Amino acid sequence: MYKSQILLLLVLFLSFTACEKDISRSENTAKERVNGKLVLDSKPSGSTIYLNDKITGLKTPDTLFWLDDTTYKVTLKKFLYRDTSFKVNVNKDIPSDIFVDYDSNPKMRGSISCVSDPEGASILLNGELQEETTPVTIIGLIPGEYSLVYQYENCRDTKKDALVKSGTTFMDYTTLIDTSVWVLYTNENSGFPAEGANYIIFDDNNIAWIATIQSGLVRFDGTNWQSYTKENSGLLSNYVNSLTFDNNGKLWIGTNEGVSVYDGSSWESFTSENSELPNDFISHLVSDIHNRIWICTFNGLAQYNNGDWFVYTPENSGIGSKQINFVNLNVRGHVWVGTSRAGIREWNGVNWRTISMTFQGGPLPPQQGPGNSISAISEADADGRAWIGFLPEQNGGIGGLVSVNEENKFNRNYTPLPSNKITAIYVDEATNRKWVGTDSGLLTFVNWEDRIFYVTNNSSFETEDIESISKDKAGNLWFTTTTGGIMKLKVDKLF
Repeated sequence: MYKSQILLLLVLFLSFTACEKDISRSENTAKERVNGKLVLDSKPSGSTIYLNDKITGLKTPDTLFWLDDTTYKVTLKKFLYRDTSFKVNVNKDIPSDIFVDYDSNPKMRGSISCVSDPEGASILLNGELQEETTPVTIIGLIPGEYSLVYQYENCRDTKKDALVKSGTTFMDYTTLIDTSVWVLYTNENSGFPAEGANYIIFDDNNIAWIATIQSGLVRFDGTNWQSYTKENSGLLSNYVNSLTFDNNGKLWIGTNEGVSVYDGSSWESFTSENSELPNDFISHLVSDIHNRIWICTFNGLAQYNNGDWFVYTPENSGIGSKQINFVNLNVRGHVWVGTSRAGIREWNGVNWRTISMTFQGGPLPPQQGPGNSISAISEADADGRAWIGFLPEQNGGIGGLVSVNEENKFNRNYTPLPSNKITAIYVDEATNRKWVGTDSGLLTFVNWEDRIFYVTNNSSFETEDIESISKDKAGNLWFTTTTGGIMKLKVDKLF
């Protein structure tokens, strides 16, 4: 027993001695390491540091410690800049301090080649006007992202981005869009927030108010865009179909969820739940000289008159259909109502009557006639004719364009058309020129024999689905489309 205790103590002593000796050896090794320092910085900063071609995980500015007295290869790598490599002799008694100025090295610079069609465009580089016009190569540029703006008379300013790298030339070719006649506004080239619009109207100050598809109401003063949506205003819905101003300057806004009224500061709303409005889907609305608002719905025609409501349906009037597509108040001073499958109905303030489909050349068989679904009604032209747009009907009329004279006689179907689905008609009183929008392009004529078609390949339209046609106070025509933004046409430059 005594010998066993002595043996155990001996083993413990030897184990303790061995551990103490290992700890002591580690301390001696650390004291023997060389403490050479390498301080690295660059302009611009943020360069990744490589030592002997191995990444350190550090970026400038930073310091490398515990370096031996030897020569090291240092490489600095930075996005868009050429790699910079050099050798450094490290001395433990004298810290090495290295600063690399990229921007002072001409080899680090890059350039941008600017070419435009047409040539001679001015260039703004990061907002600064350059002395030379296109074609030109701008040299000596510090690597980085640059903004280019091309400017040319009667062309839209075109913005481009350029990425400049050391020792390379960024090639940029731009086709400038001519705006001398056609001016297109989309959500890509302007502040217009929507893909398309249903309607546009102008106030006394020639400010445009635009009924957009799913993006609310938009105000455009020629420079600035302002959006009114269901989320930031009293607008009932972001899907706006039609607009009209009343005699007090209030804007009436027909949406697919009711009518909103905006006076410039406050909002009022009418729906089928809080008023006698018969249906919340508003297809069209207008205001007459008596300040009555006529509202087309899918459940009758509503008239709002200073707080009082009157609703015309097939049950209480001769309107013929519950689905009302269009109303025009300026044809011979009477109200003309375009219905779905019930033709045109006229109201003279007392009685309703049907505008019969009597063609001067005799009756047309159903498969050749325009049908009874009305999409647009123009004011009378210089010859006393109103122009009517029709929609094709399944198992019914073929749609198309028809004129009606003062005796309410329909002249004929006008063909060929871009499409028989007529979406808008505008008659220019000053020139007697008719403009007809379809879902497949635009038609214009003074005399039918001299008609012109405009589609994407002979205009600036990006799409051919025309929704509405309006004229501003300066005499320009505006077209809305369902998927291609809105278009301004400087008519005096075209004809």
